[in-house]
Amino acid sequence: MAKSKIERRLSVYFVVVLVLFALIVGGLFSVLFDLHMKRAYRDDMVSKAQAIAQTAASYISSAQGDMRQGMGKGNYANYIDLVNAISLADVWIVDKNLDLITPTHASGSMGMNAASTVGAGVSYTYQDIPAGADELVAKVFKGETAFSEEFSGLLHAPTLTVGAPVKDSSGVVVGVVLLHAPVRGYAESINQNLFLLLLCVIVALFVAFLASKSLSVKFTKPLTALQKRALHMASGEYECVATIAQEDEIGDVARAMDTLAVHLQDAEEEHANFEKMRRDFISNVSHELRTPITVLRGSIELLRDGVVTEPDAVREVYEKMLQEVLVLQRLVGDLLDLSTLQNVNFSIEKSTVDLCEVFRDAVTSFEYVAQKKGVILASECAYDHYAVTGDYGRLRQMLMVLLDNAVKFSEPGDTVDVEFARDEIHVSNHAEGVSFEDAEHMFTRFYTSSAVSTGGGTGLGLPIAQEIAHRHDMDISVHSAQKDSITFSVRQKENSKPEILGYPEHME
Repeated sequence: MAKSKIERRLSVYFVVVLVLFALIVGGLFSVLFDLHMKRAYRDDMVSKAQAIAQTAASYISSAQGDMRQGMGKGNYANYIDLVNAISLADVWIVDKNLDLITPTHASGSMGMNAASTVGAGVSYTYQDIPAGADELVAKVFKGETAFSEEFSGLLHAPTLTVGAPVKDSSGVVVGVVLLHAPVRGYAESINQNLFLLLLCVIVALFVAFLASKSLSVKFTKPLTALQKRALHMASGEYECVATIAQEDEIGDVARAMDTLAVHLQDAEEEHANFEKMRRDFISNVSHELRTPITVLRGSIELLRDGVVTEPDAVREVYEKMLQEVLVLQRLVGDLLDLSTLQNVNFSIEKSTVDLCEVFRDAVTSFEYVAQKKGVILASECAYDHYAVTGDYGRLRQMLMVLLDNAVKFSEPGDTVDVEFARDEIHVSNHAEGVSFEDAEHMFTRFYTSSAVSTGGGTGLGLPIAQEIAHRHDMDISVHSAQKDSITFSVRQKENSKPEILGYPEHME
C-alpha cells in the first residue's frame, strides 16, 4: 500500500539522516576529545613536573653535599621514592653534572614503587638516554619545558616524557626533572569514553527510530485521508469533507480539495442543467421546425396530386407556403444570431453611437407594424444626445425585439409606452401581466407559457436581446408591477444578468 511505502521511506530517511548526524558528531567528538584529553594530560604532567622541580633544587644541593662528605644518597633516595608515590609516575632527575638519578638507581634494592609502570627493576645512567631524549634534556637545561616520546624504546612501553628545569634560589638551572607517564592509561581512557559515546549513539538511534516511526504515521495519516477524499471525488461523491485542521501545506491541500469538490459539484450540476437545456433546445427546435415543414409538405402534396386546381385556391396555398418559409427563415436567422452572440470568440464591432438616435430609429421603424395592428406607440426621449460605445445595428435589434414583444401582446387600441430617461429605456404595454415564475423564464430559449405563447414568434427574441445587452454591459429586466402591464427596462450596469422583478407579493 502507498501508506506503508511512504512510512518506510520516511523512516529510512530519518534513520539515514540520524546515522549521518551520529557519524559526523562522533567523528568530530573523537578528534576534539582526543585533542582535549592530550592537552589535559600534558598540562597535568607539566603541573606535576613543575611542582617536583620546585622542591628538587634543595634535594639536589643536599645530595651533592652528602656525596662530597661521603654520606651517599639516602635523603635523595627517600625523596625520589616519595615523589614517585605521590605523582603515580616515574621521576628521573638529571643534575648539572649530568648524573642521572632514577628510582632504582637512587633507592638500591627498593626498585620502583608499585604505582610505577615503566622501567621497573632497571637502573639507568645518562649514557643510556636515547639521542632524541638527549635533545630534550639540553632544551630543559636552557630553561624550557619540553615533551618527548623518545624514552618509549628505552622503557619498553609507549611513554610520554615531560622535562622541567630545576632552578636554585638565584634562578640558575641546576638540574632537570624527567617525568615519565605511560600512554596506555591515556589511550584506555579515550577508548572507554569513545565506547560510552558509541553506546549512547546506539541507544539514541534506537529511540530516534521509534520516534521516526511514530512521526511517519502521524505525517502519513492526513495524506491517507486526502487519498480517500480524492477517491471519493473520483467516484462522484463530492459531499464528503476531508476533516484535516492543520495550519500547514497539508491543511492547505485539504482545504483546496474541499473547494475543488464544491466547484466540481457545481460544475456537475451546471452540466446536468446544460444537458437538460440542450435536450429541451433540440426538442423545441424540432417542434418549431416540424409545424412549418408539415404545412409545406401538405401544401406541396396538394399541388402535386392536383387536389387544388382553382387559381385562387392555388394562390392561397402558395401564400401559405410562403408564410411558412418566412417562419423557417426567421427561425434559422434567430438561431444563427443567438449562436453568434453566445460565441465568446465573436467580437462585436463597437464605436461611439448616439443611443437617442438608435431609440428614435427603432420607434420610427416599428410605428408601421404598430399601426397595422391598431396599437399606439407613445415615445418620449429626455435627451438630445446620449453617447455610448456599442454596435448601432445590434442595439437597434435589441430595441426592435422589445417593441415587437410589446406590440405582439397588445390588443388593438392599446398603447405601448416607450421612454428613455434617467439612463434607462422602458418599454411597457398594458396587456395581461405575467406571473413571477413566467417572468423568471422569459429570457429562456423557446420558453412558452399561457401568457406568452400566443402571437407567434420563435421564442428566441428575448434571449437574443439579452445577449446583445450582455455584449454592451447592459441589463434587461422585466417588471410586472400590476396584473395588467408588463415593462421591460434596459440599463447600463456592471452586472449583466437580467434582474427579475415580480409582483409586490413576490418581493415581500
